[in-house]
Amino acid sequence: MKALALSKACEAEDFAHPDLVEARTEPWREDRDHWEVAMALRAFAHFDVLRPGSSVLGLCREPSDLAFHVAARTGALEVVPAAPLPYPDGSFDGAFWSRSVSASRLRDAAYAAAELGRALKRGGVLAVAADLRLAGPPGTTGWPGPLAFTAAHLSQFVVDASGLAVVDGGSWTVSDRTLATPRDLNLSTSEHHAAAAAPGDRYEPSPWGFPKLITVRDGYVCTSVHLTLVKR
Repeated sequence: MKALALSKACEAEDFAHPDLVEARTEPWREDRDHWEVAMALRAFAHFDVLRPGSSVLGLCREPSDLAFHVAARTGALEVVPAAPLPYPDGSFDGAFWSRSVSASRLRDAAYAAAELGRALKRGGVLAVAADLRLAGPPGTTGWPGPLAFTAAHLSQFVVDASGLAVVDGGSWTVSDRTLATPRDLNLSTSEHHAAAAAPGDRYEPSPWGFPKLITVRDGYVCTSVHLTLVKR
């Protein structure tokens, strides 16, 4: 079986692939949030970042599932909620950028990408999770809040801005099977924020009763994308 790319869009077929199964954490279900964590752990393991003493930076909100797993394996994790980063150039072996703190403007995304690239050591690895826009109103950048990146946005405002190299080239297309998975057609931005603010265990099974791979919100159709970037 062909190896699962380290830079790609989330697809339904990924969840049965041995490479992702090996990297998965518990609990586990067909959910793009879980896919993002497993993909980042795969990227760090591939480049030997997940070793005791490695220095890793997380651009994320706390608590974060990925932050928990990285801290448990390295013992050295710094977490910040936003750029600018209060660290010298070349401080970290690895870094990750959570979809939960994606920028709301393209120029802010470019700044965050540049800051993360600056903070990495040579050979350092950046794992990025973001919303990938599959459809939506033309000439826009997503619903209010985090950006929904197009392939062109990812190339210009994340990859180019970071000064890092994409591992595996990057595939931003999704399979027909993925597009055919059920989705909640009534989800709106206000409902999303209300659900995110509600108390409770974040690991509770989806109330939808089906895989959470495709999000439809305020006229946009999105899934997750993961980029593995290396500082040459």
